Amino acid sequence: MLDYSNGEAREFNAPEFLQQPEHRDVTGFRIRKHYCYYEPFGKSGLTATNDMILYRAAEAYLNYIEAYYEKNGNVAGKADTYWRAIRTRAGVDPDYNKTIAATDLSKEDDWGKRSGETLVDATLFNIRRERRCEFIGEGFRWNDLIRWRSFDHLMTEKWIPEGVNLWGGPLKDNPFYLKKDAAGNVTTESAFVECASGKADANISARTDSKYVRPLRVIYDNNELYDGYTWHKAYYLQPYGLQDLTLTSEDGSVEKSVAYQNPYWPTQASEGAIE
Repeated sequence: MLDYSNGEAREFNAPEFLQQPEHRDVTGFRIRKHYCYYEPFGKSGLTATNDMILYRAAEAYLNYIEAYYEKNGNVAGKADTYWRAIRTRAGVDPDYNKTIAATDLSKEDDWGKRSGETLVDATLFNIRRERRCEFIGEGFRWNDLIRWRSFDHLMTEKWIPEGVNLWGGPLKDNPFYLKKDAAGNVTTESAFVECASGKADANISARTDSKYVRPLRVIYDNNELYDGYTWHKAYYLQPYGLQDLTLTSEDGSVEKSVAYQNPYWPTQASEGAIE
């Protein structure tokens, strides 16, 4: 990221892994889309003048393209026009058919290639990938993956989130990660404390684990997410609270409620997903 506070470009330091948790770049990637790059605003508490985007044409275009293809099985008319317009504005070759023809789903790690246990075709996958590129960092991804039912594979395999390539390249040797002595002078000793059993002061995942930062594998002991995330069918819908069910019941019981619990969720308190 660049800072223009002094009227000239200045690069910020390496990803912040060693700061207080609320200030760390958890994965090493720093979200700055739509942010204000003028540093004094952040330091003085002044409000930035960046526009707050609530809805834009590209979202309407992508919604239309996806719905059109799901309904008709092809991209034509306005859907074709909209897709080319999105790519033209982004400086990408507007001929999306070239991208579709070059797509090999067996080599794609993007979860958007799945709907349940089924692989979608290359065209639908590229429509979904266009959404991912357009909306990166804007909070669309979770709702899209839920809508497409793209988490089913996590029922049989765990997912361990990964970030930047810290250990496999020069980033680990950045002076930003060296300790300072009592006088504030930079030493030659690394400030990284790698994850290991019994190391409660660890601040980074181990280099022997992966060359990529694994933010959930910084602390080993008593870490329920150390081995990654899983998924259940119930997670595609949120459960209703028991109070919501009893308030809509003639006698206060769940059994006589006119509301229904969402599939695969229990009607007893403090219990997890059924399936």
